[in-house]
Amino acid sequence: MKSCKRFLVALVILFCVTAYAHEKDKESIYSQLNRAVIRLEHIEFVQQERADKPIVRNMPDGTAFFVTSGNELYVITARHVAEKPHDLHARVQCKNEKTGKTELIVLDLPRDGWVYHDEKGDEDTHFVDVAVMKIPWIKDRSIKAFRYEPKDPNDHDKNQLPLEDPEPPQPILVFGFPSDVGFALLEQKPLARLGIISMKTGKEFFKN
Repeated sequence: MKSCKRFLVALVILFCVTAYAHEKDKESIYSQLNRAVIRLEHIEFVQQERADKPIVRNMPDGTAFFVTSGNELYVITARHVAEKPHDLHARVQCKNEKTGKTELIVLDLPRDGWVYHDEKGDEDTHFVDVAVMKIPWIKDRSIKAFRYEPKDPNDHDKNQLPLEDPEPPQPILVFGFPSDVGFALLEQKPLARLGIISMKTGKEFFKN
């Protein structure tokens, strides 16, 4: 739960730090978020009646986002998404560093490449629902990513991911790819929802 809260607040904090990026790159906030938050998918073959070949579909699985730490690049999502019995991929919007144009590439995310939190959970506590995959930088392409810096480095004040859990009623802005909102978009675009942290979970808040 703590990690999920950090993820949610990180999206809000990005709005604060992208003001500088907006001046530097002359790019809208939403355009930057569109390259930082990605939809995870898997391929599904659907055989239709009277069709010679099956139709290939990209089926949605969940939302992920890019995080940088030092010179390393990571993809982070929920563990229950990464543990599905198939490999995942993401159609990522990258900016071509040579032409300056935005391009769509496919990022393969094999099932055995995910790393999970050490807290495995027990009969009283759920596991930490976070999965991480380290990936190489995409050659000649740029993306947007959240920045994580531990407390120890001198540049920890540039960290975009909070080191402390947010307290109620902390406002949050969540970007993601909901499975069904009653309409379909021509292109995959993250949608935003505004809310607040209503409480912090813990046994002391629940009746037996």
